Amino acid sequence: MSTIEQVVDVDVDDLSDLADPEPLNQAQVQTWEGAPAPLPPPPPPAPRLPVKQPTCALQIPDSALYGVAGEIARSLDSPLNWAYPSVLTLFTSRPIPMTSVIRPTLYCDLVGPPEDGKSLSYKRAMKTLGMEHSMNIFRGVPGSDRGLEEILAQPLPAEHKKGDPIIREMTRKCIVMDEALTLLSKMSIQGSGLALSTALTHLWDEDEESGGVKKNPWTIFARISMLGALACKDRTDFSRTMGVTTLGGYFSRLLICPGPNGWKYTQTWRPTLAIRHPSTVTISDDNIFEFEAWRDDPPEGVKRGRICEIAERIALISASLNHDKVLTPECIQAALRFAEWQEKVKRHYHASQALNPSAECMNALFDDLAEADDLAEAEDEEGTTHWIQWSDIARRKNWHRRFGNLVRRAKQDMIDDKLIVMQYESGNDGEPDYRKPKGWVHICK
Repeated sequence: MSTIEQVVDVDVDDLSDLADPEPLNQAQVQTWEGAPAPLPPPPPPAPRLPVKQPTCALQIPDSALYGVAGEIARSLDSPLNWAYPSVLTLFTSRPIPMTSVIRPTLYCDLVGPPEDGKSLSYKRAMKTLGMEHSMNIFRGVPGSDRGLEEILAQPLPAEHKKGDPIIREMTRKCIVMDEALTLLSKMSIQGSGLALSTALTHLWDEDEESGGVKKNPWTIFARISMLGALACKDRTDFSRTMGVTTLGGYFSRLLICPGPNGWKYTQTWRPTLAIRHPSTVTISDDNIFEFEAWRDDPPEGVKRGRICEIAERIALISASLNHDKVLTPECIQAALRFAEWQEKVKRHYHASQALNPSAECMNALFDDLAEADDLAEAEDEEGTTHWIQWSDIARRKNWHRRFGNLVRRAKQDMIDDKLIVMQYESGNDGEPDYRKPKGWVHICK
């Protein structure tokens, strides 16, 4: 008998075990109905309380934010010192028309301690502007002038007729660097680094840069901007990073955007897409005269040549993003407030000019005291005299571990030079007893 016949030839009585089970009796039903009720669902988690964010001593004023660019920056849920410049710099990768001598390009560094959200800020701006996968965004660091040429190079177009001139196509790029310190390290290398610095300073003003040796010439025809995240623990670390001997004019062209120390970002942020196309902005001679009048009336000892040029670029870019047809008075005033903010920032964030340990110590101590004074001024009314406890700042900034006995000498030098004033106990005659310092100092302004 085959296997199939064995399966088919089965007695029906043998299938009794497969019949439907008997219905539950009354006792079984009562037992089931008396079972305990299921547990209720757990309560929803309590809402998270707002996190108190640190203040920034060099906060960008609200009057410096203009139009749609300001609205987008506020929607990023990140420090405005990083958000607003990121929006403007990234937008320069769009084909903003040039209707005057003002170029729509920027060089910008977001400065702050590691892990505080600098890269996160410009990434949120990229997502909001719809540029996350844009061909006009290059994520990386040029290693040399030739490396920059390879990033920006376009293939030469085919000649239609023999002898016809070759017309290059304009390249527009925004170079975005997660670690801007790498670029500064490349610039500090003799030879290729200096050539890279020269190429970047030329491309700030011009669309074309050429170079090469012997039979390997190269040409850049591009309009570029740069946006980087520069990790620095404090102003002293920044000054040490920026070397005037290697950077040349690059520093004066750079936007320095410091953020608060210890910003606490959240991953619950979601982008609201705001794809903006540039508009043509007409800039009149009267607009240029208004910027030049501001340039020609600087505070004592201040030059405003480069910063005025930056203000004009900020106005053009923000107006184009806002779809303005002409530069409005509000746009011009916002750009000038932005430039004044940069003036204030660069009084504290500057390239180091210290040539010996004593000068480096004094620069570090004065910058740390100025930072404490700025933080106090941000919380108090303007014009208030702020007394700073010397030992508290020395302990927090580890002065004695870093500089040793140089701290005491630098302190006395600053008092002698009237950079700071020491507070003393009062004697019996009511006059200060210079033998009994209180330990509080005040910065002379």
